[in-house]
Amino acid sequence: MIAGGSLQASGTRLGLPYGTAASATFNLRHRLAAAGALRELQVGLQRLADHLDAVPHLVDYHRRRHALATWSLPQADWHRLSEHLPERTSRRFNDDVRRNTAAVLIWMEVTQGQSHQAPLVHQARAAAHPARSPLLVSIAETGSQRRNDRAWDLRPIAADLDAYALNLAAKIDQPSN
Repeated sequence: MIAGGSLQASGTRLGLPYGTAASATFNLRHRLAAAGALRELQVGLQRLADHLDAVPHLVDYHRRRHALATWSLPQADWHRLSEHLPERTSRRFNDDVRRNTAAVLIWMEVTQGQSHQAPLVHQARAAAHPARSPLLVSIAETGSQRRNDRAWDLRPIAADLDAYALNLAAKIDQPSN
């Protein structure tokens, strides 16, 4: 939209399927028109676009998502991160599931996306029995436990995962030579 496109085009650039973006736009416009607030939305969006145009260094989340489209947490990095997990950490999920859960958490931080948008989650959903996917179960449980401020399997290394995500984001954001 800021680059001159439609709301639907903006949604697809952010990784939303065109149909989802179009449906959300239709519903938003319909509800705002019924409430007499459509003009206020347009003015607010223009103010936001003007503000973003004035910001010198914007984060290109599209670039980040594109860079991480096929990314997974390297085994060596996971080994370094997971060595700080205490021995008593739950072993409900095997190490590969825990590594992929960590990768989804890192992906979410770098892209500021939701877990259901992560490529590893898409792959798990495309499997023969997605309801039985240990990764999907782990992601759902982790999300619930984090929202409710309860202990979660990777909590002891949460700061390390955040630091890893910041470092990864910085690498992606570096201009190509």
